[in-house]
Amino acid sequence: MIETAAPRLSLLCCTVGRTDKLDRLLASLARQTFRDFELVVVDQNEPGALDPVLAPYLERLDIRHVRSERGLSRARNVGLSHCRAKIVAFPDDDCWYPDALAEQIVALFDA
Repeated sequence: MIETAAPRLSLLCCTVGRTDKLDRLLASLARQTFRDFELVVVDQNEPGALDPVLAPYLERLDIRHVRSERGLSRARNVGLSHCRAKIVAFPDDDCWYPDALAEQIVALFDA
C-alpha cells in the first residue's frame, strides 16, 4: 500500500441519527477553497445508513468512514485514532460552513 502525505487538516465528525443533515455538511465541505483536508466520519448509525449520503462525495472529498458504538466521547476517541493531520477540528453533523473556513483554520495555526 502506498502511503500518501498527511493532510494539513483533519475534520472529525461524529454522527448518529442525522443522515438528512449530514448531506448539508458534506456539500459545504465540498465547496471549501482549501482542499488539503480529510474528513473522518465516525458513524454510530445502523450499518449502511450513511452509505447513500456519503456516496456522492467519495470522489470529491478525502473521506474516512469508520464505525463506533454510541457515545460522543467514545466516537471522538475512535475518530482521533484515524486522523492523520496535526490540526484536528470537530464539525458538527448538523452544521454547514462558509467556503473559506478550512483555509481560515489553517491560517490561524500558520500565524
